[in-house]
Parts: sequence; C-alpha cells; structure tokens
Amino acid sequence: MVDCKVPLGVCMSKVCHGTLEKRISPGSSVNTRSSKRTSLYLWKIFATAYPAEFNQISHRYLLKPSSKKMAVTNYLKLLSSASVDWTAVVSLSVELFEPHEFLEVANVRNLIGLEIRTQPKRTEFGYEATVSVSDRVIKGWSEQALTGQAFEHLQILVLRLQTGLTEHMFAYLNAFPTLNAFLMRGCPRLYSKEAREMAEKHGWVPFVVHYSDHSLYKIIENMDSELESQTQDCRLMCIDSLPVVDFSLYCRNLRSLHSEEQILFRRKYRATDHLSLQEKKAQKTHNGSDIAPSQPDSKQNKRVVKESCKKDMKGLLDQFKYDSP
Repeated sequence: MVDCKVPLGVCMSKVCHGTLEKRISPGSSVNTRSSKRTSLYLWKIFATAYPAEFNQISHRYLLKPSSKKMAVTNYLKLLSSASVDWTAVVSLSVELFEPHEFLEVANVRNLIGLEIRTQPKRTEFGYEATVSVSDRVIKGWSEQALTGQAFEHLQILVLRLQTGLTEHMFAYLNAFPTLNAFLMRGCPRLYSKEAREMAEKHGWVPFVVHYSDHSLYKIIENMDSELESQTQDCRLMCIDSLPVVDFSLYCRNLRSLHSEEQILFRRKYRATDHLSLQEKKAQKTHNGSDIAPSQPDSKQNKRVVKESCKKDMKGLLDQFKYDSP
C-alpha cells in the first residue's frame, strides 16, 4: 500500500520507473494506452489515497483489452468502487456476456456511463444483429435500481443495434435515479411513432444527433457542447469531477452505422414509476396492513366452534341423564 505521507510526485516517479508495477491478473495483459507503465492496481491506489491531486495528474485510465481474457464479471469487479473513489465508463458487446452476467453490471456502483452494442453478422439477407438485449434485461436492471443499491450514479445509457428492444423499455428507465440521457442507434422499434409517444409520456424528449462512433467517454465529454440543455437539471454531471476508468471490450462493427439515425433522449422530468408503485404496495402488504382486519374474524370463528361443541356435548349429556333408569 502506498504511504499517503509520501508526496504524490515522488510516488508517481516511482510508478513511472516501474518499481511498483503489478499486473491486473496473473498471465493476462491489457492495452491501457493512457499509461503503459502504470497498472490499474496502482492507479486505483493513487485515486483512493490522493483523490483531488491524482485527478489532476491522471484523470482517465483507458483500459481496452484486445480480446476477452476472462469472464465479463471479473472485468466488472476490477472497475468497481463501492465507496466511489473513482467512476467507471463501460462499453461492452452483448456477444461477450453469459446470460447470468447481465445483472452483474449492477454491482459496479460507481458506473456513470454504460454502452451495450452488438456486432452484426453477415447473412443471406445482409448484415443482421443476431443477439440483443431485451426489455426483460432493462426491467431487471430497473428492479435492481429500485433497491437503492445499484445504478445510483448512472447518467447515460447507450444502446446500439439492439433489435430486441421495444417502446415499453421507457417505462423501466424511470427507476434509474440519475439517468439523464439515453442514446440509441440501430434499434428498429425505437424509431416508431409509438416509441416517441411512450418516451414523451415518461418524461423523455428526443433529439436527432450526429455523434461519431467514438468512445462513450468522448460522447459524454462533448455532449453538453453539442447539444444545449434546456435546464441545468438536464445536464450530465461533469465527468472531470473524479478519476475515471474508461473500459471497453467489444467486437468492432463490420458494417458502418452512418445510415442509421442517432436519437438522443434527454430527461425532461421524472414520471411516476409504475415499478415504484408496485414496490410500495408490496411493502404495505408485507407490513401486515392488509391481513390485520381478518385476524379478529378468525378468532371469532374459533370461539363459535368451541361454543357449539360445548352446547352439543351438554345436550348429549342431558339426554343420557334422562334416559338413565
């Protein structure tokens, strides 16, 4: 562990000379680009020990593996900070997930930006997205967000070539407390009139934008300069406020998306979430408010049965008495 009393400049010079180098995991190597001599392990130590000073020196750590070396869950564990000493911007391909790993994204509590994309494959009908997240995945994330233990800092969600999504997903976005922007491209059913109406019903205003297919970090960095917000509440939090790990692991798209219109939905207001209402109703039921009135009735029924039994038994005894010689 780094001694916090040592000046940051001295510590950084030692790191740059490789004396405190440590690999992320045995037998694996990653392309960090931002610093070929500083490991993610040490970067996180400095981000925790010197939050303000280190943010000025090494604000962004670019972690971009050339290929998948381990499970997505293990990558997510590397990025996570329960105390939010640094933030995380994550871009992933659907093809790299195991089915149970989608919900593991919620464990990255310091997540501020999430991008999910699909690599189209060539078929006899042209390039098509063969895998996609569905409304069910978005719903699962929203239910985790309602617990107050997940997606507390998520500000932007980007979905590319997700053919399984429908307009109903907008109802689930209300559960994310700090989500201010939703960017989509190549999601067929989200271009429909029904999708626009559903989005506006839940407090989202659509804009056509022309972002290049750069990293999610760059999109967040340039968003406010390209699209003027209507109110201060609609703006994304400044990405420079904390050190950030910029992580991307996805397959490069073989087909250009330039022909697909890019729609940015900005939150205008937060609509009442139907999931929240269901949660409150379930909590009310759990507290026993709905079953309390029925308890006296059950006791009364028991008393009636006992009294009836006593009365019947007395009658039998009386009859026995009168029949005796």
